[in-house]
Amino acid sequence: MVCSSSLVLFVDIVKGLINAINDEQLAVRTHIHKSLCALGDKEPSMVLSKGLNFLNTVSRGQKNHRVLIMNVLREIINAKQALKLPDDLAQVRLLNNTNTR
Repeated sequence: MVCSSSLVLFVDIVKGLINAINDEQLAVRTHIHKSLCALGDKEPSMVLSKGLNFLNTVSRGQKNHRVLIMNVLREIINAKQALKLPDDLAQVRLLNNTNTR
């Protein structure tokens, strides 16, 4: 069982990495991408949820940042052969797809 302070720290790390992935330096972006994918391998629902939240709340004008996050999410999803999304996360995806048409 994960204690609440560890969960809060994990969430804060994921949010921080998501916000920082749009760094000017390619090496930094690459390192953050790999870190988010590694965290997504351990806790895919959490990273996918925070990534989707970012995409739903950040302006479409931040195209490069959004694409970097989408690439992370794609890699996490593709790495898991039997990924099962919780209902609430799957519904967020559906709502997001409906709102973009």
